[in-house]
Amino acid sequence: MVLALGMFTGLAMALAGIRPRPLQLSEGAVARVDEVEIARADLVRRLDALASDARVLPDDEKLNLVLERAIDEELLVAHGLALGLPRSDRVVRSTLIQAVLELLGSAASGIPDSAALDAHFAANPERFRRAGRLHLRRIIFQNQSDRSAGPNADAPDDHNAEGRAEAAWSALEAGAPWESVAQTGDAAPLRLPDGPLPPFKLREYLGPTALAAAISLEPGHWSRPVPAPEGRAILLLVARSEPTHGALDELGDLVVADLIRERREAAVRQFLLAARDQREIVRAEDD
Repeated sequence: MVLALGMFTGLAMALAGIRPRPLQLSEGAVARVDEVEIARADLVRRLDALASDARVLPDDEKLNLVLERAIDEELLVAHGLALGLPRSDRVVRSTLIQAVLELLGSAASGIPDSAALDAHFAANPERFRRAGRLHLRRIIFQNQSDRSAGPNADAPDDHNAEGRAEAAWSALEAGAPWESVAQTGDAAPLRLPDGPLPPFKLREYLGPTALAAAISLEPGHWSRPVPAPEGRAILLLVARSEPTHGALDELGDLVVADLIRERREAAVRQFLLAARDQREIVRAEDD
C-alpha cells in the first residue's frame, strides 16, 4: 500500500505541474501539509469509511481519493485557524470547547468501584432522595373561548373563568360535596390521573403556580381558585407521601452516573486551575 501511495502521490503532483521531491515524513505518516502530518492510521480509517460508499472504485483510485481529500481537509483547517475561526466563529468555538471538555472528562469516566460508590452514596444522601408524591383532584374552569366541549360547554360563563371558580369555591366552603361542585366545572383537555404523582409530573398538568398551591395543601383540603393553563382551577389534596431515601442497590445506575459526572467536573476544574497558573491573564482592573 505504501508503494502504491508513493506512486499515486507522485502522479498527482506531476499532473498539477509540481516537480516531485523527496518527502521527509515521520514514521507512520503518509503526507504532510506544512508542519502537519497525516498519519497512516487516519488514512486507513478513511479507507474503511469509503468501503461503505455505493460507488465501486479500484483500490488505487480509492487510495488517491482518500489521500487528496485528507490533504484538502487539512488545507481548509489551516485556513480556518489562520482566519481565527476558533475564537471569532461562535459555532466553531462552541464545538471546540465541547470537544476539549469531553477530552478532559474522558479520563475520569471509568466505572467506579463499589467502595467509591458506597462512599459517594453515603456522602450525598439528598441527591438520591425520592420526591414525595401528591394525590390530587381538580376542578377546571376554562375561559369562554376555550369551552368548546364538555358537559358545561353551553352554560353561562358569568363573564370569566375566575368568577365561576370563585362561586364553586364558595359552594365548597359552604359544605357542598366535592363531587357535586365538580359537575359545574369544564372538561380538562389533559385529564389528571387519579393517583399519586411526583411534583415534576404534576407540573406538566397544573403549571408552576397551581403546583405551588397544591404542595402547600394539607390532605383533605382544597385550594382557592388558582391560575392554570386552561383558566382557573380548584385543587383537592387527597393524600400525600413524604420523600424517601432509596437504597443503593435500587439506584445503582443513578449513583454511578452522578459520581462520573462529579469526577468529570473535577477534572475540568483541575485543568483550569493549572492553566490559570501557567498562562498570563490580565484584567482591566489590573492596569
